Amino acid sequence: MDNKELYYKHHVFCCTNERMPDHSRGSCKLKGAQVLRNYMKARVKELGQEYFYFEDMTGGHSGGVDNEQRARLQALQMIYLLQRLAALLAALLQGLR
Repeated sequence: MDNKELYYKHHVFCCTNERMPDHSRGSCKLKGAQVLRNYMKARVKELGQEYFYFEDMTGGHSGGVDNEQRARLQALQMIYLLQRLAALLAALLQGLR
């Protein structure tokens, strides 16, 4: 396992939120953000880069509108963190051999 697998130098976030068409601030979706997001996903895949993609379709800024949705999001976050830590630990242990 090399360092490339342990972390990423860059993280890219693409807002695709949707508000009512007459909302005073507009929304990313109505301004074409999904086209950008789809292009970014396709390009990263085309380049053969590993990527993680998650789109939470609920809850707006709070990350969930009820406890069940919050728990699901927190579980996903913990799984991701534990997978990254496990990869780091495996690399460290391999280096000690």
